[in-house]
Amino acid sequence: HPGYIILGDAIAAVSGKPYDQFVRETLIDPLKMESAFFEPETSRARPFAKSYVSGREQPPLPLNGVLPAAGMYGSVLDLAAFAKMVFAGGNVDGQQLFRPETIQEMFRPQNEDVPMDGSYRVGLGWMLSESWITGVGPTAGHEGHFNNYSTKLLLLPEHKLGVVVLANSVDAGYLVGTVADEILRAVLAEKKGVYPGFGISRTPAAKVSVPQESLDRLAGFYSTHMGIIQVTPKKNRLLARTPEAKLELIPLENGFFSVKYSLLGLFPV
Repeated sequence: HPGYIILGDAIAAVSGKPYDQFVRETLIDPLKMESAFFEPETSRARPFAKSYVSGREQPPLPLNGVLPAAGMYGSVLDLAAFAKMVFAGGNVDGQQLFRPETIQEMFRPQNEDVPMDGSYRVGLGWMLSESWITGVGPTAGHEGHFNNYSTKLLLLPEHKLGVVVLANSVDAGYLVGTVADEILRAVLAEKKGVYPGFGISRTPAAKVSVPQESLDRLAGFYSTHMGIIQVTPKKNRLLARTPEAKLELIPLENGFFSVKYSLLGLFPV
């Protein structure tokens, strides 16, 4: 999320307005996202669901200021209004909030030249490999896990269908994604007469041998959610070193890598 934090600071610098004020004036208010508010906007806060961790109530932690990568609360209707604007090419009630080409660029893969991402594709703000639904064209989605709440917004741009799932538990991350997939499958069948596949492979992919030159091209430093990792090739596999651990990346026939970790270098985990 550091990229979004930097982007938020850049927006504030260029617009001459605080980030939350700019977003409210250009997006939240025009979309009539009536329940949406940023953490510091306590005067706008409405009663919302209590949050839970492991089944126990856990009050949200207060933020010290606005965090562009998180910290905005809202409802299903708020996110639905955003999805409708996206499907309309950036238009809301005759007002063009975004240029149509900007919306199109959101769905264009931005990481096709990043070899370690494999087949996983990311747009501008959208994860383009975010659903197990197959055979219905591209999907675009984004999850949110913040302050003990879980969110999933999943779109099928070609069908102009979308679903929003919210949960008030930090443990519901997998659940909101599964529910979103199942709702879209049902809606596709009911509204479009389309019965999509479900792209979960129950059979583990087999290990394969990869030419050494292909592995050599993947060597380098990568920014991940675990921090900066260094990847080096070694005997038909890759070694990934994080600040805390050393992992083996084993090439598979589906183009991905399995991860092997040995506790103390002796016990596989």
